[in-house]
Amino acid sequence: MDLATVPRPASEKVHLAVGDDVTQCRLTVRWALHFIPPHMLLVLVHIHRPTTPTVLGASVAASKLTEDHVSAHRISEKNVIEKNLKECLQMCKVQAEILIIDKDDVIAGLGEAVKDQKVTTLVMGVKRRKHGWKSKTADALEKQADCLCNILYLHEGVLVASRHQHTDRKIGMPSLVGCHFSGSNSNTTKSS
Repeated sequence: MDLATVPRPASEKVHLAVGDDVTQCRLTVRWALHFIPPHMLLVLVHIHRPTTPTVLGASVAASKLTEDHVSAHRISEKNVIEKNLKECLQMCKVQAEILIIDKDDVIAGLGEAVKDQKVTTLVMGVKRRKHGWKSKTADALEKQADCLCNILYLHEGVLVASRHQHTDRKIGMPSLVGCHFSGSNSNTTKSS
């Protein structure tokens, strides 16, 4: 039986938040392949922010178009995203689930995914900022996401920061069972 089709508890999955950039997606997947134990299933999570449909190259308000036209436009967008994510997985020679969520707000979409999917480990990309690595999106997500969700931050395929869950004494679940994050391209992990 294909591993991707076997239902698994959320604790055996690592969710990778990926955007439209195929290069960044590949870096994130390659990092996960190197640092995530092979028994854990990878799930690519993409927050799809629906765009305004166009007619003859000009943007048109969705309210001015038929529901069928808007629906066809959104389906087409999602198909392109799914195709790009599948190509990324093929290039990295890995199987993973793909979860595409329609939300105008990335933070709300990721927060919804963490809650609904009972995510225990989320890996997401960040850019260098003046005062550390975490973006406004990362800061807002940390406030919104369940405190038992580990959030790992990558920059160009290197782990730069993290928010680790605390051990729950009632269930005795240690932080990131079986995962070793001593750093990606170096022997140390940068932290904020």
